[in-house]
This record gives sequence, C-alpha cells and structure tokens, in this order.
Amino acid sequence: MPNESKQIKELVQMEKPNESIVIYKGIFQLITDDIVIEVEGSLTFEWFPSIGSRFTGNVVTENSKVRQSVQFRVYDLIIDGLPIGQCFVSVIISSDALYIEGAMKGLTVIGDKSVPVSKVTFSIANLKEFYGSAVKTETGYISGRLLFENEGYIIKIDKLTDYSERHFMLRNKGGYLILYTGEITSRKGSIKRSDIHEQLILLSAFLNFLNGRRCSPIFRKGVFEDDIKWCDYTAYHVDQFKFVNSWAPPSKSSFDAIWGEFCKLWKDTNNRQFMTDAIHWYTEANNQSGLVDGAIIMAQTALELIYNWLLVEQKRFIIGKDAENISAANKIRLLISLLKISNNVPPSFRELNKYIDCAAEEVQDAPDAFVQIRNALVHSQATKRRKVAEMNDMLKYESLQLGLWYVELSLLYILNYKGKYINRCNIYTDRIEIDVPWV
Repeated sequence: MPNESKQIKELVQMEKPNESIVIYKGIFQLITDDIVIEVEGSLTFEWFPSIGSRFTGNVVTENSKVRQSVQFRVYDLIIDGLPIGQCFVSVIISSDALYIEGAMKGLTVIGDKSVPVSKVTFSIANLKEFYGSAVKTETGYISGRLLFENEGYIIKIDKLTDYSERHFMLRNKGGYLILYTGEITSRKGSIKRSDIHEQLILLSAFLNFLNGRRCSPIFRKGVFEDDIKWCDYTAYHVDQFKFVNSWAPPSKSSFDAIWGEFCKLWKDTNNRQFMTDAIHWYTEANNQSGLVDGAIIMAQTALELIYNWLLVEQKRFIIGKDAENISAANKIRLLISLLKISNNVPPSFRELNKYIDCAAEEVQDAPDAFVQIRNALVHSQATKRRKVAEMNDMLKYESLQLGLWYVELSLLYILNYKGKYINRCNIYTDRIEIDVPWV
C-alpha cells in the first residue's frame, strides 16, 4: 500500500450512544465573591437533557454561607488551582452531608489552555459516512480519511473502524455517538487553543453543509509530544441523530476544491456572515426544526438571503429599488436560471405537479408554486388558511424538497463546485449521484 498513513488514535472512548464521558473525579472548588465551596465529586459530559458538562458531589468544608442562596449565582469551577470555566448550582440536598449538583456555563477547559501544543485532536459525533483515502488500522486498511488543507492548517478526519456498527446503534437508540476522530496541525509549528478557535468554527460550518445537520468537533485536546496539556469539554453544537438528505455524495474521496473556495469566502467578514446564515437556514430547514410548514419558511428565508448576496451584491444583476420590488417568485427564477435549472417542477414531484395543473391560471411554474405555498403558510387571511387546509402532507413535503434543492445547488454554485451531488428530487427512487447542472 503506497499510503502508510496511520489512523488517528481515539483519545475519548465512547462505546454506545449517549454514554456519559467521565472528565474528572476528586476535589474541586466553586468560587464566587464571598463563597468558597469545596466539593468531592465528579465532572462528566452528558448528552441529555441537554449537551454539556455537569458536576455532582458532597460539600467537604461546611460553611454557613453555603446553605444560604447558593443557587442563582455564577461560580468559577477550579481544579488543581486552575479555573476550567464558569458554572451554576442547580440542586442542593441537605441531610447529614450537603449534596450539590450543577452545570458548566460556556467554555469548559481542563488544564492550562495557554500552553502551546503541536496538535489538537477532536471527536465528531453524528456525521454521515464518507469514503475517503486509505488509512492503516490495527487490522488492515479502510477508506476513511478526509483531508482539509489551507494556507494555515492541515486537518485530518478519520472514520472509526467500526463505523457501520456504531451507525446501526445510533439509528436504533438515537441521540449521539462518536463516529470520527480528527486532528489539526499548524503549518507554522506550535499552536495555542485560541489560535485554532476560528479555524474550528470554519470547519464546523463546512461539516454542517456536508452533513445537512450540525456536527461540530468536540472533546478537543491539546497534545505536545504525546502528552495531553489541556482538554476542551465545551458544549459545541451537535444535533441529535436523525436521518436527513444532503447533497454530499458518500463516495466523494476529497472535498479539496470546495474546501478551498469555502476558506476563501470565510476570510471576508461579510462573506463569512452570509455563509454562516445561509448554512444555518439550510440545516434548520433540512432538519425540519419547525416541522414541514416551518421548514418551508426557513428554506424561503435562505433563498432570499442567497438572492440578495449573489445576484444583487456580488453579480449586481439588479441595482437600486428594483432589486427590492421584484417578486419572490421572480427572485427564485433569476437565481435558478444562473444554476441552469428549469422553471418546471421535477417530474418526481407528483403532488406539486398536480397542484400546478389544478391552479394553472394562478400558478405558472415551480418557483411560483413554492412561493404561493410559503405565502399561504405565512399569511393569516381566511383565503390563505383555506389553502393550507386543502394541502396534503406530501404536497408540502415536495415543496420543501424543491426549496432545499434550490438552496443546495445555489451554495454549491457559489463555491464553484464542479463535481457530483445527490439529487434530492428523486424522492420515489434511489437517490443517485449526478453532475451539477452548470457543468
């Protein structure tokens, strides 16, 4: 085998979905202006009822102030003399011993986070399967490496050897499970935790777009000469497992080109905000956070954002008040004409085609149908409410898939993508990889 790259070592063990991760056991302090509470207990990373680090334990040193208004305050949690983050107390049970529970608030880092390290390792939960380049494992080779490089950093992400078994457990149990491990190194040598913060925000946004759901790098560990200097257990955004469609083909072994374009856009503050917002609305709509009705509205929001950024601000197709006065359907028509997409409803969308056939005088084409369905959901007039009542679930689902298709291809066009993608319009057959329409 010409490539002898070894699989990145797992530094956080998680064998089953939603398993608690033990961070620390022993003595720690909770400190605020006038109170010092010494606790013997444990700090763990929990997935439910919400993601984050929580502590439990017994108060070691009795203090009259501890029993008075301990809750509703923000404390610094100290381990071995180092602050690891802020927290609040949620439960106090007083009996023979004073028992205390609480949760971390925001950044949670054990160790000296100012120490420079040679690399930072991390885990990724709930990311869909990709077949990347070959990496050597203890038992052989797997096609499991994704490589993302830019002028400053090299990021390697390796699929775990037992990905299939883990994904099967995740489908059955739901929740969260680590599926990939990764590492980031700097081309300039040693790095600090603060140096890579923005780089991992960039990586998170890119993975969200690939995955169609949020999946940030978590359990970040600073490593120097195989010695772990600090561990970041902050509750970065990860969505619970749920099957959703996304454009990214699993057989794509490298996303080098699109990653490079993504990094270029990210350098500009305005472009970064645009990509952040567009991917947010895309993932929320794809996740059906507001069920199908709300997701259609979110997809329309993403399309409006893309129209303004791409056609008005970047390409300046329309200038002045005309850019604002144009109808929503015409905005979409202009957008998809740039993508080389027909105005017609894809044949597989049977209910949407029926909808147009039955309202031929009111609805002209696919953009018109999408906008009218969205408007019926948003506006509260009696006529609009009657339209919504007459819509079946499949009609709304197809409308959502149409809007998401437009969003996905628009973002791929912006990123100058020339590869294959999975067309979500084939809803009654297996979704296949095809070329993007502008190639």
